[in-house]
Amino acid sequence: MTSRYFFRTFRRLLLFSSSHIPLSLRNNRLLWTSLGTTAILSTTAYKISPFEKFSRSFIVHAKALEKDLSHTEKQLFQAAHDGRLEILQQLIEQEKLDVNLRHPLGWTPLLVAVINNRIDCVKYLLSKGADPNQSDEYTNVQSMAKKLHWNPTTVHAKREEEFCDRLSSRATFSGFTALHYAVLNDNLPIINILIEHGADPLLENEQGHLPFAYALPQRKELLSEYEKNAKKLHEDRMKIERRRRPLEIRIKEHIVGQNYAISTVCAG
Repeated sequence: MTSRYFFRTFRRLLLFSSSHIPLSLRNNRLLWTSLGTTAILSTTAYKISPFEKFSRSFIVHAKALEKDLSHTEKQLFQAAHDGRLEILQQLIEQEKLDVNLRHPLGWTPLLVAVINNRIDCVKYLLSKGADPNQSDEYTNVQSMAKKLHWNPTTVHAKREEEFCDRLSSRATFSGFTALHYAVLNDNLPIINILIEHGADPLLENEQGHLPFAYALPQRKELLSEYEKNAKKLHEDRMKIERRRRPLEIRIKEHIVGQNYAISTVCAG
């Protein structure tokens, strides 16, 4: 079979298949490829050939795959999800994977371990430098699908299979820190571990809620105490910072072109 004959036959098959795509799908510019991806094609003033539709959808799918994780990176998140500490240790210590690696959909290994109550993995990740204040960047299915050019069904499946299947698919978790998720789970041991490793109870999520907002009634007093301690610590740090950096320097950083006047006033 010559290459010319092959491509001619291939083009005929495409033309035949396009004529059998439901009208509702064609009107909505949705094209299902053999790879199981829905590509949303932009509106154009001219008619797009079936071959061009196929090519564009394949390119979109390829770009989406580029944003996905490598095999070892997937293992890292899976180990945190399943609580497989030995595999987690091997991947971080031998494979040298980043302990703060960000999943394409927005979460980190620590967030996965916390939401699934994997306390040993939480301890280990924190001991290896995991940032307890990194927040989840996952918004919702449609937004993430649009951002990554993924099928919304794929986004939903990954969220449930690779992060947690106990969370509402309609809620937005953008800005949730590990402490938010630990409070949501009412996991006091993990809450204490996170606080010991510098988790900030004063960090708000995208909706403006502190971890305290998700606490059960019996935990509110404890978390309120954590917040008070965090505020006091912040105030103490600010006092130390002010002592280290004189008023004159701090004013000059915010007011440009008045150095002589500022120096004169501060000199007194």
